[in-house]
Amino acid sequence: MRGNLKKIWTVFIILCLTFLLGGCGFVDDPADLEQDLEQPGEKQPQEALPEYEIITDAEQLPEEVKSLAGYLENRRGYFVFTPREYATGEDTYLLIFSGEKPGGGYTLDLDSAAVVDGILEIVVQEGEPAANEGVIQIITYPQLILKMGREYQGFHVVNDKDENFAAIPADEVPEIIKKEGVYIGQIDNNFIEMEIDGQAQSFMLGSEAVQLLEEIRTGDEVLVSYYKNDVGQLIIVVLEIK
Repeated sequence: MRGNLKKIWTVFIILCLTFLLGGCGFVDDPADLEQDLEQPGEKQPQEALPEYEIITDAEQLPEEVKSLAGYLENRRGYFVFTPREYATGEDTYLLIFSGEKPGGGYTLDLDSAAVVDGILEIVVQEGEPAANEGVIQIITYPQLILKMGREYQGFHVVNDKDENFAAIPADEVPEIIKKEGVYIGQIDNNFIEMEIDGQAQSFMLGSEAVQLLEEIRTGDEVLVSYYKNDVGQLIIVVLEIK
C-alpha cells in the first residue's frame, strides 16, 4: 500500500514539473516582443485622417484656385494648392483631373482616403456613361476637389483599377502675377485694356472681373492678379479698384 502511494506521488510530482517547465517555453523574452512590434522598414499604422470637404461648386474656390483649375482641367493628373504658394487662406486644395471627355456622363468620385507615413493616399472611381445612355454631346472635364485644413508630406492618387494619376509639375502651371495699373476701358465682352508698367495691355475677363465693370471707370487705379495662358493671353484672376 505504501509502495503504491509512493508511486502515485512520484507520478504527480513529475507531471507538475513537466507542466511548469513546459509552460515556461511559451513566455517570450520582453525584448523579442518589442522587436516584433517595431520592425525597421515596415509601414507605421495609418494616422487618423482629418476632416476634409469635397467641393462640388467651383464658385466656392478661392479665385486663384478657380482660375487655374480652368487652365488645368484638360490634363490627367492632380495638383495641390497650398497656402504657401497660393492665396488659399489656411486651407490646402487637392484637385484631381481625369482629362478631356467627348461628352457628358463621365464621373470622378472619391472611393477612399487614408494617411500612411505622412502621405495622403487617395483612391478614386472613374465612371463612364452606359452605351445606351443619352448624354450631352459637349466636351466635359470631370474633376474631384478636396479641401483640407492641413498639408501632407506627399500625395499618391490612383483609381480603383490601380491606374496612377501623376502629379502635374509646378513648372507647367502658370505663375500668378500681381500688379498695380490704370484702367483704360472695355474692348469687347471678353477683354478690357489696362496700363501696366507704363504699357497698355489687353486682358481677358474672369467671372469676378465682369461684375466689376459696372463700377470701374476710365482712369481708376487698380490692383490686378493675372496669368498668361498657352497662347499668350493675359487672364484676369482678381481685379480690384484701389
